[in-house]
Order: sequence, then C-alpha cells, then structure tokens
Amino acid sequence: MMNSVEAVILDSLRATLARYATETVWIAYSGGMDSHVLLDATVTLQYELQKQLRVIHIHHGLHLLADSWARHCQQICVTLQVPCEVIWVQVNTQPGESIEAQARLARYVALQTCMRKDEVLLTAQHQNDQAETLLLQLFRGAGVAGLAAMPAVSQLGLGWLVRPFLNIAQQQLRQYAQQKNLQWIEDDSNQNTRFDRNFLRHEIMPRLQSRWQQIHAVLSRSAQHQAEAQDLLTELGNEDLSHCLSKKFYNAISIIELNQLSAARQRNVMRTWLKQCHLSMPSTQQLHAILDTMQHAPQDRQPRIAWANGEVRRYQACLFALSALPPVADFPVVTWDVRQDLSLPFGKLRAKSTLGKGVRLPESATVQIRLRRGGERCRWRGHQREIKKLLQQAHIPPWLRHFLPLIYIENLLIAIPNILICDDFSVRPQEMGWEIFWEGADGSALIPFKKLNFEQDVSVKN
Repeated sequence: MMNSVEAVILDSLRATLARYATETVWIAYSGGMDSHVLLDATVTLQYELQKQLRVIHIHHGLHLLADSWARHCQQICVTLQVPCEVIWVQVNTQPGESIEAQARLARYVALQTCMRKDEVLLTAQHQNDQAETLLLQLFRGAGVAGLAAMPAVSQLGLGWLVRPFLNIAQQQLRQYAQQKNLQWIEDDSNQNTRFDRNFLRHEIMPRLQSRWQQIHAVLSRSAQHQAEAQDLLTELGNEDLSHCLSKKFYNAISIIELNQLSAARQRNVMRTWLKQCHLSMPSTQQLHAILDTMQHAPQDRQPRIAWANGEVRRYQACLFALSALPPVADFPVVTWDVRQDLSLPFGKLRAKSTLGKGVRLPESATVQIRLRRGGERCRWRGHQREIKKLLQQAHIPPWLRHFLPLIYIENLLIAIPNILICDDFSVRPQEMGWEIFWEGADGSALIPFKKLNFEQDVSVKN
C-alpha cells in the first residue's frame, strides 16, 4: 500500500511529466539523497507514463571520492535497468569567483549538450533549496528576478530544465528515501560552512525554523510571488522595448524613445533587452552608469560601458548591445575556399552559390580576405571610392569597421560582405554567383541594419 509521502512525491512527478510529449526524460543524478529519490520515483512511473529514461551523472573531479561516486551511480542504474552516462567536466575559477557557481555553470553546460529538441531534464531541487536560494539572492541585493529564485521550468539548450520538487520539503524526500531503503552518497563537503549555502543551511535556517516552523514553505511562496511580479515586469519590458527599438538599426534602442519612459521603466527595458541579447546582467551601478553615460555624453562621443561578457555602445542616438569584442590584432592575408566557412577574429564568412545574385568569381581566381588597414579604395558606380567614406555614409558603427572583412582577387578589392559589390563583379540575371555573408558564430547578422540596401539608401555624389 502506498504511503502518503510516496503519494505526494509521485503525484507531483506524474503531474509534471504529463505536460511534456517528449519520449525521452533525462535525470540529473549526483548520487545524493534528493536525486536518488527523483530517480527512484521516475523509474516507478516510467511504464505508466511511457517515457524512456536516461540518467546523467556529472563528474566534477573536485572531491577525492568523485570516482567512487560515479561508480556508485552507475551501479544503482544497473540495478534499476536505466542507462547512465557519466560526463567529466573541468571547473575553472578565477580569483574572486565562487567555485560553487563555476561548478554549477560547468554542470549545466554539460547537461544541455546531451539533450535533443524538446527533451526534458529533471533535477531534484526542493522547497528547502528554494528558500535558501531566495535568502542568498536577498543577501546579494538582488532584484525581483533574483528573488524569484529557481523557476519550476526553464529552457536548457534545445530542451527544458524541470524541477518537479520545488513545493516538496526535503524532510518528505528523506522519509521516502528511508521507507524505500535507498542507498545514497553523503557528500561531506555539504557540511563545510565556508560555503555560503552551507552556512545558511546549518547555521541560519535552523534558528529561523525554531521561531517560524514553516519558514521553508513561506519563503518558497514568496519566491513564487516574486516570479509572478517578474513575469509582469517582463511583459511591460517587452511592450516598452517594442516602442524603443530603432527603426533604422536592427535590435538597437533609440535614446529619444527611451527618454520618454520613467527611470524605472528605462532600467526595466534595458534588463529585458540585454536578456534577449543573451548577455549577463550588469550590476545596478553599471546599469545606472549605462543610462547616465549614454544619455548625457556629448553627441560627438561614442561612449562604451563594459562588464563581464558584454558591453553597450552608443552611435547615432542609438544603443547597441554586444558580446565583448576581441582585441584588434594584426590579421594576415588569408586565402579562402568559398565552399567552406571561414572563421575570423570577429564572426565568420559564409558563401552560398545562387543564380543571378552575388559576386562573380572566376573559376581560377584565388579569393583572399583582408581586414581593413586604412586607405582602401574600389571602383563603384563608375567612380573610385574611398572605403572609409563609404562606410561612414552607410552608417556602419565604428567598432565594426576594424573587423570588416574585405574580399580581394589578385590584390583587387571586389566586395565588402553585406554592403557592396564593386563594379564589374556583380553577376548578371542568368549567371551563377556567390552571395557572401559576414555573420556571428551563431549565424546572426553582424551589420546591425533592419533592412540593408546600401545601393539605394546611401546617397553618394559622383
């Protein structure tokens, strides 16, 4: 007969998995009690829900017993007849960085590489973890997004990270584990109060719980309220962002439109925008500096504010969000086989053979790639043009001009990807040509125009 604790855990897991049509469910299994309960409960429901289960164990190599832990997980999975994959990751930390945070980052990067589109990864974080996360974020001065703590569902690579136990107390998981006589690993590092979460768990939470017995449930409920508030802020941010986006540049913010909003809504728009650009959030101080510097610097300046993995720049009364640019270094002349993508210091080149479009490339021609060094010219619209002036008139942001690849044949400049094709090198309607694209590593456009039609939009006097 099923006891009440087992029923609560299985009902929560059953309701969660019923929302997903995927046949494959991954289980993040550390070997600890929480993840062992998750594994055991999911195996119990496997045939009822008709899911294919796969277990993944991340080997961080941070503990002397890490190898034996991996073997333990494999042995448990053999007993349960579930395939188990062990992935080794390397955790690199810089001075001032948290080893916990870096290990977590390495873990999730490894986990997402295994998942295919719309597959689900289950993790065993529970109500106590949620309460601790909220307090840790509070002590760091986090805003609404941070105080929302861990979402029940979030995207992870091509699939979904799902936490079915966020409303279940750890004591309930322990009761399940003991009643099922599960054998789990006890990580002694979890007792080390040098780590913030362990200090909170062993020193602070017991005292809070002695006064407020339901403290974990109460804090978890507060996190849910914050998550709802964050959803509203995101909805407002998306609406405001749609009004602030530049009509000329792709994914750039118009400072004129931004200034129509209150200070709080400006900050909310910036956070919404940076998140959509897949950049980490700047600190509150940096966010204030971005808005103050970008809005009030002299018009002839092009200010830049940078943080961990991103930066914001201003150009022509617009703000641009960028991943950190590499240093401008000497780049040799490179011979390019247009049938293969070519990696560059910033972005890559890709070519596609197309009828009636693109650049004419004679079969015997040797295509060379150079970065700008200054003084380049080409023949365009019947006249010799200075590339510097053409780029200015095409409104190419200055920071991109240093990385702009130029296409040459036998020392003759023939094209600038995404911008122009020099005279005598455009194909005719019935000829095969090569369309050449300068893109980011993810295939995104690097020239930030919503609609780039250089030859129509740029007025150049003959």
